[in-house]
Order: sequence, then C-alpha cells, then structure tokens
Amino acid sequence: MSMDQFPVFLIAVPLTLVPLSFFVFKLHWSVRAFAIWGLGLVTLLSWVPLTGRIVFDLELPLLAYMGNWDPELGIVLGLDMVAALLLPVMNTVILLGASIGYKPSEHVPIPFFPLWFLLAAGTNGLVVTSDLFNAYVFLEITSICSHALVAYRGDGYAFESAFKYLVAGLVGSAFLLWGIIALFASTGTLSLSVLVERLADAPGPLVAAGFALIVCGLFVKLAIVPFHIWKPDGLSGAPSAVAGTLSGVVLSAALVLLLRVLVGLGGLGTVDLVGRAIAEPLKGVLFALGLASVVVGHSLALVQSRLTRMLAYSSVGHFGVMLLALSVSTTAAVAALLFHAMNHAVMKSGMFFLAAGARAERGGDRIRALGGYLRGKPLETIACAVFMLALIGVPPTAGFASKWAIVVQLVQAGSLVAAVIVALGGVISVPYYLRAFRIMAGGTTPTAVAVQADPRQFATRAALTVGVVYLFAAFVLSGSVFALSETAVTSLLEALL
Repeated sequence: MSMDQFPVFLIAVPLTLVPLSFFVFKLHWSVRAFAIWGLGLVTLLSWVPLTGRIVFDLELPLLAYMGNWDPELGIVLGLDMVAALLLPVMNTVILLGASIGYKPSEHVPIPFFPLWFLLAAGTNGLVVTSDLFNAYVFLEITSICSHALVAYRGDGYAFESAFKYLVAGLVGSAFLLWGIIALFASTGTLSLSVLVERLADAPGPLVAAGFALIVCGLFVKLAIVPFHIWKPDGLSGAPSAVAGTLSGVVLSAALVLLLRVLVGLGGLGTVDLVGRAIAEPLKGVLFALGLASVVVGHSLALVQSRLTRMLAYSSVGHFGVMLLALSVSTTAAVAALLFHAMNHAVMKSGMFFLAAGARAERGGDRIRALGGYLRGKPLETIACAVFMLALIGVPPTAGFASKWAIVVQLVQAGSLVAAVIVALGGVISVPYYLRAFRIMAGGTTPTAVAVQADPRQFATRAALTVGVVYLFAAFVLSGSVFALSETAVTSLLEALL
C-alpha cells in the first residue's frame, strides 16, 4: 500500500475506536485506559509524516483519492507540510486533555471518551481535507463533539456555556454553508484546487459573496472581533481540560481552513510567487479585525475575575496577532503565523490544563479563590511562569520566537502600525498575567475552601511537563521550525495557485 493512503488512517483509526469503546465498556474493562491508549496510537500516527519528512525526506503532500475519483467529483485527502506541522501538536494536546478530563475514580459515562475520538477524527479530517464540503462536514463533527464536551459537567453553568457555544456554532455554520453553496453554484465544484482554476470564468459577484460568507463563518468559529462575544461564556462553563483542548486544537484546525480559503480564493500570498497582489479590501479587513482583536481581547482580559475567562479573552488577542500577520500577505509572514499557531496551541492549552488542576482542588476558577494554589508545587509554579511568559512573548520561550518573527515580518513589509499593535498586546497582557501569578503563588489559601487531592495530578503534571519542554525546545530550534513553516506555506501556495 502506498503512503499516499496514510491520511485516511488519521480519520479512520479514531472513528473505529468509537464503537470499540462500547465493547470495552460491556466487557467491564477500563474505558479511560482504552481511550488513552487509542488516542496515543492516533498521536503516534500524527507524528509519522513530519518525522518522515525530516528524517527520511518523505515527499509531501500525500494525496489519497477516495474511490479513485477525480478531484472535481470525489473526495481527496491531502496531507501537506502545513498539516504535517500541526497534526502532531493537535493530537498531543487531545491526548493530554483526554487524560486529564475525568477522574479515574469516577464513573465515566460511556459517551465521554468516544467524544474525544470523534474530536480527533474531526480535527484531523479538517486539516487534511481538500474540498470545502468535507471541510464543512468535519467542522460540524468537531463542533458537535465540542458542544457535548462543554456541557459534560452537567450543571446549569455548563449547559449555559454549551448553549452559547452551540448558538455561535450554528451562526458560523450557516454562513459557511451559504458560502459553499454560492461557490458551488458559480464554479460547479467544491475541490479547492479545481475551484481555483475555474475562478476566472465564474460570475464575480457570486464568487465574492461565497468567499465573504465562508470567511465570516470562520471568523465566528475563531471568535475574531466583533464575533468574539460567545467565546468566554462558551468556555468558562466547560471543564478546564476541555476548554484548553478546544482553544488549542479546534481553533487551530479552523485556522488552517481559513488559511486555505484565503490563499485559494483570496489570492493571499500570491504576490511572492506569481506577482499578483492580494486584493486591497481583503488586506484592509484583515488588518482592521486583527487590530481590533488584539486591543479588545487583551483589554477585556485585564478586568476578568475568572481564570478561564481571562485566558479566553487572551486567545482573542492572539488570533488578532495572527490576522495581522495574514494582512501582510508575504510567505514569511504567513510562516510566522503558522509557527505562532503551533505555539499558541501548546501554551494556551497548558494554562487551561493548569486551571483544570486548580479548579479540581479549589472547586472553582475565580482568581482570588486560587490564592496560594501554587505553594508547595514547584512543577506547577515553573509551568505557570513559563506558559505566562510565553503568552506575553518573553524569551527564552517559543512564544517570544514566533511573536518576534511576526513583528520582524510586519516591519519588513512596512506595516509599522501592526508591529506596534502586536508589541502593545504583549505589554497589555503583563498586568493580568502578573496579577494571576502573584495571587496563585503568594496569596493565602481561603479557609472556607477545603483542599482536595486530585487523582488526575499525574496526568496534569505530565501535560505541563510536555508543554514546558516544547516551549523551550521550540525556542532553541526556532530557526529550523520557522524554515519548516516557510516551506509549508510555499508548498501550500504552489498547490493552490
């Protein structure tokens, strides 16, 4: 069997594990252990393309033609360098999130871990799919799993968060579906590569409408200002391990789809390869929304009293930074964005995993109620400091390396205002991270709150260790990682244009 069929396994394996978990449950075996081993297998598979590319010079992309149909009629799964870079990070975060997600001593309802399998299948499919309709299907699979996982605590706060997450998801999905219908009506295909070839002969207004609707739908999914209101409410009621996984994985997968749409339909980055400049209106929209997201996201994070809401608003600011990089439209700037997306998935999920441990011990995530939580916990203290420094953009962390790469590309492109905004976002984030760390590390333990031992402590500490090691290693190897990211973006541009 050819390696070209490898992308299929990244979707088929987690989907196969869903019904198998039912039989594991009926045999009275540990569903949690089965899930961790199963997701571990998926994670190992996700590392194969990147390892093969670096060590064995594996040729990418790997293109799997389902049923040997042509792209305009059939399903094509394409694993390119963009997917090869993001898949290992995403699947590792899913594995760690599932490990933390439920206490081993609790009775785990049977659907809980199958939802994680479906989440892995949906996000993997979203990253490797090459046509818009299947991207929509995988995005919906991911969204349904996300809604269920957000509500899984079963209390009123969780249901409220899940409902708000659901409403925002439905709005974004409606925009996406309308846009896909418009593009299909104008070009007769949903394959991105074929669609790009037919753009010249398609009705301009209908193509523009379809493109705008898809981009708006993805902006809702990514919680870009002014579509950001749902995110803090949608994540604050979720288990923190779930919130970290959704913030680090689902948004990264949606970002990949946005990047493919902007490159294929919007002409993003073509100025570097074939001399066709990006449309100025699109460039201006990305700049304006990126600027607004950075300022609004970090400013609102300043006034939050809950750790989870603070982190959610911080994510809005970070995705604004990525939009500013997109507005420049050079290959190097988009490569810096890709580098930052990987780093953000790690450092933001790491902070949410830390919050999961704090919430389990203290019974809530109010920052003042977490006073003294880090006392006597050297690993958690170091991890918290490293994640916060990385999110601010302080060396020697990978968060600094990717932010610096974005700032350099913005300056080289002459976008000094955008570079200043990125730096300003880091400055604004210092007070709220410093306040949270000072309270958690030096505050007093509330006498009204009983400190409880958490049997998931080992899994949480393993996740924190992995995150810290990654952030330092990616900083040391930042030159190589950026070079791989640049190669990935170049190959994406060549494939679609």
